[in-house]
Amino acid sequence: MTRRALLAVALVVSGCRTEPPPSPTPTASASPPLVAKAPYPAPHLAPARFAYTGGAFLRAPRVVTMTFAADDRATVERLERFGDVVTTTEWWKTVTRDRCAAPGDCIGTGAGGGHVRLADTLTRDVTTADLALLLLRALDDGRAPRPTADSLYLLYLPPGIRPVGIAPFCEPSAPRAYHANLGPVSGTDVTPAFAVVVRCSDESEAVAAASHEILEAVGNPHPGVARGGFQLELRAGATDAFGAAGLELVDPCVLVTQNDNRTFESGYVLQRAWSDTAAAAGHDPCVPSRPGRYVGAAPDRYEIQINEGHPEERLTLTAFSDEPGADFALSAHDLTEVRGGVRTVDLDLDRHVVNNGTEVHLKVTYRQRPPGAVWLTTVAIVATVGVRSSMWPLRVTMPKAPARNPQPKGSSS
Repeated sequence: MTRRALLAVALVVSGCRTEPPPSPTPTASASPPLVAKAPYPAPHLAPARFAYTGGAFLRAPRVVTMTFAADDRATVERLERFGDVVTTTEWWKTVTRDRCAAPGDCIGTGAGGGHVRLADTLTRDVTTADLALLLLRALDDGRAPRPTADSLYLLYLPPGIRPVGIAPFCEPSAPRAYHANLGPVSGTDVTPAFAVVVRCSDESEAVAAASHEILEAVGNPHPGVARGGFQLELRAGATDAFGAAGLELVDPCVLVTQNDNRTFESGYVLQRAWSDTAAAAGHDPCVPSRPGRYVGAAPDRYEIQINEGHPEERLTLTAFSDEPGADFALSAHDLTEVRGGVRTVDLDLDRHVVNNGTEVHLKVTYRQRPPGAVWLTTVAIVATVGVRSSMWPLRVTMPKAPARNPQPKGSSS
């Protein structure tokens, strides 16, 4: 595993979240859930999963592709074609397979919703609020199709435009796109979703970013509300650990694949997304999955607390593999340090070469809190076989109050 790959993950963790995710309400289960498919993979702590939280989602999405008249015509035509077909591809069927509110009430295949080429000229100080108003004006004056319950407006900005207001787009630690909701549109009872793609690099990166936002906007067209479509299930510790890069359908894959979450299909570079079915079976949770063996190592809990008064925690990791194979490598890394910050914890593994079912002991020792107001880090537990690596995130919080660490059943400190 390369430092460059880990750095990509560290930047995602630090860049997409500036505050810790909300603390979830613990589930009623006294013991954490397990993936129990022995002999392969060996039983281990279950990763996070998604849940339908209520509220809206788009059942038959209609993607309205919006570009600017001054943009390159051939590029615009390819982007329009992508919007027309993306929700009919095998990729779409794969990444939405688990996304049902109830039997028969699911995210389904969609279609193109039309094309709009705006004559507006954007300035370099345009804000995200300005872009929302631009879209509303296009809806009000008829340049854009009137919204339905399944409409998604996908706006590609011209090259060189970096909107102000959410993040320093196109920086290494910043997003390439975002999605939101326009609110009520005059003359309708619809509050349509929209997504904006910032052209940070080439066309393939823009399409990959668009695939991310299309899926998450369809699954959660009202981001930021409590009842927000499909989001990570509120399970104590798991939500915080796997949600370090965000709580929506693609976000955990950006984290656990070490930013290697892209696939190629139908001529497009697309982003992989979380599959509850694959995760529950101990396979690669990010689909479409890569060919070959999937390996990992899971701790005996999702989260620990350490500080000056309680400087050390010991955990048992279980290595696992979804099929037989040779030994594989195991390592652990403080992502605060990897991204160029201070070392917040010391990490000591008693074994670095493992196989399915191997138990490994990890000692986490407090050194210092990271600078700023967020007193936490993520420890990346990385398993590597050949050129393929996977990462399990362990959340480490560092409260000033006495640390509390309820032990998993049968474990000792």
